[in-house]
Amino acid sequence: MLCYEANVVLENALDDVKPEMRKTIKDVEYVDISKPENRGWFDCYRYDIPVLHVERDEYKKVVFMHKFDHEELVEELGQEL
Repeated sequence: MLCYEANVVLENALDDVKPEMRKTIKDVEYVDISKPENRGWFDCYRYDIPVLHVERDEYKKVVFMHKFDHEELVEELGQEL
């Protein structure tokens, strides 16, 4: 349930990012940390889900953990590079 709710917040935030900035968002990768092949992610984040890494070339990575806030996500994802 937690991941479903986080996904809804993320999808709504992506919808609310300005169209010109939305083009800069290239890939959203979903990782199921309960799968054996993702053991490293499980070990790192098992107490912190949901987790979102925002990575951009030449910019510091931003990590959201525990709960996604719609306004914070829109602000971060909508930043001009």
